[in-house]
Amino acid sequence: MTYEQMKSAVLTFLVLLSVILTWQLWTFQPEYSLLEEEPEYIESDPIGEEKAVAEVIQPEQMVLHNGSDDYIVTHEDALFTELYNVLLSSEIDGVFTPANEGLQSLLAIEHGVEVVYPTSVVNDVFLRKLTVDADDFHMPLEEVDRVLLFTTSDSDYVHIRFVSESGQRIVQAFTNYPSGEFEDHFLSQTNELPKAVSYPAHITNEGFSVQHYLPEETLAFDRLSYTSTLTSATDFRQILFSDPNYVKFYRQEDGDQVFTDGNRMMTISGDRNFMDYIHPVFTDNQEPGSTDIVSRAYEFINGHSGWTDMYLLYDWTSSSVRDEALFRMNVSGLPVFAVEGEDRAYIYVSQSGIQISRYVRPLFDLDAEPINAREQVILPSGQEVLTYLESEGYLERQRRPEVKVGYELTKENAIITLEPHWFIGYNGHWEKISFGDRNDLEDERDGLE
Repeated sequence: MTYEQMKSAVLTFLVLLSVILTWQLWTFQPEYSLLEEEPEYIESDPIGEEKAVAEVIQPEQMVLHNGSDDYIVTHEDALFTELYNVLLSSEIDGVFTPANEGLQSLLAIEHGVEVVYPTSVVNDVFLRKLTVDADDFHMPLEEVDRVLLFTTSDSDYVHIRFVSESGQRIVQAFTNYPSGEFEDHFLSQTNELPKAVSYPAHITNEGFSVQHYLPEETLAFDRLSYTSTLTSATDFRQILFSDPNYVKFYRQEDGDQVFTDGNRMMTISGDRNFMDYIHPVFTDNQEPGSTDIVSRAYEFINGHSGWTDMYLLYDWTSSSVRDEALFRMNVSGLPVFAVEGEDRAYIYVSQSGIQISRYVRPLFDLDAEPINAREQVILPSGQEVLTYLESEGYLERQRRPEVKVGYELTKENAIITLEPHWFIGYNGHWEKISFGDRNDLEDERDGLE
């Protein structure tokens, strides 16, 4: 082979190689190899169960009023369920709106029960829970915060008042529940209940203010431990993405796992304990949804296998930008406010226009029963808490804080521990109360006894 022939052969080879490489470059499809094995899309068992509205919208407190004394009915007391069933099952009619003058006096009842919800409940949602004739019953309130069931000397049946704190309105009606039966069965049991101490909530310029109630004496609460099960991110991937087979998986430098189809994105963080799903809205013309956010969020969670542990409606807001609803974890009748110092013990749903745009939740599921290792914790009494808050200047502000007992959650591997504490809240933000020097608190307690 001559020198010229060798040059031609090499040149031909290089041209062919260039054509092949160019073709491979043009037709190359990147293979996003998973950093850990992900199964193909298959039908999976539901993650959680569906629940009725009455199961996720419940009162957080009931207070029996008997003369000048108030008593707290705890969730663990069978009386709580019995009283709530009276509210839900009694037939209600004859609604009328009292005059605006003297509304504050209508909040004080001498013989009855006060049913307190953690947040206002939208009219339509609230009426779904009651025994009323939807065609004839008209509720002239947009939201209900509290319900008062009470007896009077001039009636044989229990009366009912619906209270809207935000709207500063009260509506009254009649029930078919006999007053005598109500007093004999419920009001006669006050001797067995812890007494309550109260302080006013936010006082408006018109002087309208409901009361917050705390246990007057020290109470014992259980420190609980549970085993838990993690929900696989794959299960939610199959539920939340329209075509899970097109979802790509990445691991970020901080260890968070990210699933995305180019539009929706689901982030798994906190050692796989929490999920944050985002479905962005890309239009400025966001027509308001025809359904209130509480109903929309409830239906979304119901339709996406989201009710695992006990979560109850705790807060919601609505604005021209977005609507938000928050369902807080609840264990043994107490809300869970913190997970190892950060408040993440809730299911959060937001809506922009008519589209659910964000869904945040824990991925761990507590087993049905706690481990047999309960330990009682004695917390300061409600009176001690109020004395402490007053000394620190909290109660001097026009906007009184909310104060309640809740659980702080810590998780070590599959073991979850729930520690009872007093918590204080402003505008939906909750923090554990640090009482400072416990010796000072003990001195205060001795002085109160």
